[in-house]
Amino acid sequence: MSNKYLTLLSTGIYFLFMLFAVSPVTAEGDPAEPQPDDPGYFLSLTQKGELIWTGCMQDIAGNWYDIWIVPGYVDPARECRINTVKTGRDFAEYGHKKKYSDLGEASSDAFEWAYDDCLMDFALKGSKNAWSESWTDAGKRTKQRVFGWWLSYPWAFLESTVSTVVRVPVGAAGTALGTVWGGGVVPVYYGVNSTVKGTLRFGVNAVVLPASACLWNTAAAPVMALVGQKPAPSRVDGFWVQQLSEEVLETARQSQELPSREELEALAEWGGVLVTTATPFQKKRKELQAQMAKDYAELSRKLRQMEKSLSEQEKQALKSAAGDKPAAESLALLNERGYDSRKVIRASRDLRTLLEREGRLSGSEINQVIRLLRTHPPAAATNAVLRVKTDPLNSSINAVETIK
Repeated sequence: MSNKYLTLLSTGIYFLFMLFAVSPVTAEGDPAEPQPDDPGYFLSLTQKGELIWTGCMQDIAGNWYDIWIVPGYVDPARECRINTVKTGRDFAEYGHKKKYSDLGEASSDAFEWAYDDCLMDFALKGSKNAWSESWTDAGKRTKQRVFGWWLSYPWAFLESTVSTVVRVPVGAAGTALGTVWGGGVVPVYYGVNSTVKGTLRFGVNAVVLPASACLWNTAAAPVMALVGQKPAPSRVDGFWVQQLSEEVLETARQSQELPSREELEALAEWGGVLVTTATPFQKKRKELQAQMAKDYAELSRKLRQMEKSLSEQEKQALKSAAGDKPAAESLALLNERGYDSRKVIRASRDLRTLLEREGRLSGSEINQVIRLLRTHPPAAATNAVLRVKTDPLNSSINAVETIK
């Protein structure tokens, strides 16, 4: 039993020694004069208090050190106070008219989309236009007596019916969705968003995070204050320990404070001075931008004219080149075989392979050959392409795909 008490006593003496070890005293009991190099290993009582309370500490030379892993109690308390004030502002939004004007604007946009876009334009006017266009086309075919003209009106009826069957339900669904959104979702959102925002801010930023920081500081800071070594510039890594000047530390503290009314009024006054001073320059800048836009438009017009003239000259030169005997023979062959732009595109890969094998032209020259052949195809007219056959079902599907 005596060994147990001796162990406890020695442990207590050890911690008391570490707690007071840094404040050496003279024989008379007065504190010793601090040395320039701040001798000793353990923190002084002042440094222990600074570390536990603020997470920072100062050496005898006046240098401040921020210990990143020690939050202190000052910063969590400040965050709690700031976020509590912001929480009050969140709930105060219910008394501001801007909240209700935003609600009205969002609901109005939803109702406009529901009834103007979906119901009137897409469903009703769209169906009406589809019937009108289909029956107008049927009347033209019947009047012209084209082959199968007697199917024109049944065909128009089928296409119009399919379009209406698609438009009306889709438009009605959009109208219902927009009505629910504007009359239900939007008011509910604006009714609860400030409450949710304020509750989350208070619960997380004002309570949970500061409390967590304080708990960690309570557990870690005293131990580190007891066993930690005195800070010095040579023991700063810029990560866990960062050396700060007193001015920087004070600026950082002030930057985290909420602005006072006096500060806001000063900002407003200075902002008015800035606006008054900068307005003439902003006006001149807008005039300069307008002049630049005008000059650019005129330059673009001249460049387009020059490009058009150059293209005409190129076109005439290419026509002249076609009159040469070898070129005329090749051109006649290609024209006879129907080498329009589409056929030239299909032959481009094989042509590139042929030219690369011959090796007479570089890669850029081959690209230019293919580009010019596509731009100026040998065939004078484009070959007609047969349309894909259709039937009532495919025609109705195409009509649905073209709905806008």
